[in-house]
Amino acid sequence: MIRHLFLTGAVLMLASCSRENVKSVAPPPVVSLPETVTRVVREYVQPPAELTADCYDEPAKEQTNAEALRLALLRKESLAECTARMRKIRGLAPKAVKP
Repeated sequence: MIRHLFLTGAVLMLASCSRENVKSVAPPPVVSLPETVTRVVREYVQPPAELTADCYDEPAKEQTNAEALRLALLRKESLAECTARMRKIRGLAPKAVKP
């Protein structure tokens, strides 16, 4: 009889242990593979010094018509050279990229 009581007590104690009290092992975290990300970064670059030089302007030496003609021709050449440099500077701008 004592044996039956002991066995019944042991069975009841084992039956009271349910799965809810047992901690479950968490699955390992899923590791994702690295992926390549492309970003557009604007970087402002200083233009070359020869393109940003001042435009040449020759001062007048005399107050004559011949001097005025000479200065007009020099200033026209200087203006053409300066315009060419400004066009080169504008050509340095990157072309628009469509994403």
